[in-house]
Amino acid sequence: MFKRLIVVSMVLGVLTILCAAHGESSRESMAPEAKDLVSIKVRGTIIDLQPKYVDVITVSPQAEARKLVAAGGKRNEGHAHETHDPVFYRGMFFSFRTPDFWKKSTNYNFEDGDVIYTYLADSSEEKDEFQARYKLAGVTDLTREAATSFPLYRASARHYVLILTRVSGFTCSMHPQVMKPEAGKCPICRMQLIRAKQYE
Repeated sequence: MFKRLIVVSMVLGVLTILCAAHGESSRESMAPEAKDLVSIKVRGTIIDLQPKYVDVITVSPQAEARKLVAAGGKRNEGHAHETHDPVFYRGMFFSFRTPDFWKKSTNYNFEDGDVIYTYLADSSEEKDEFQARYKLAGVTDLTREAATSFPLYRASARHYVLILTRVSGFTCSMHPQVMKPEAGKCPICRMQLIRAKQYE
């Protein structure tokens, strides 16, 4: 009996170490399957345009990214980050981050299972037209690192929308919401900023 208890105790110890090494929460994520978010219509809304970027808030970012890769997504090699595991799938960039990441880097408390869709507009007028056409209700001004602020809209329960407008300057190829007047590094993934079509 005593030997059996020792064996059980050792097995539990090994499992605990493996879970800690994996670096993810043991809770099952409430995030929707990323591959199921891909459609012309944004889930739960009347929006019929495909977004450019999709941020999935999940307690298990690496596991969710692996699921999308298994469904045919491609990892953006060289851009992987400890809290940011981007996958390119059907014309969109999917990012998987924890609620804690968003809590630390923004002024809004997103929850496990929330999704943010980012659209790119060529002008303020186009942005306003998009908001009016799809009857998007503003939730807050989402403030990110470097004090950049964007209107955050609620498209439906747990589904949010950011609409970024084209400006000139330096941006991150993975995070178009990062705006800098000069070259430097992205405050989110630390990649070098590039001169490109920027949005705010």
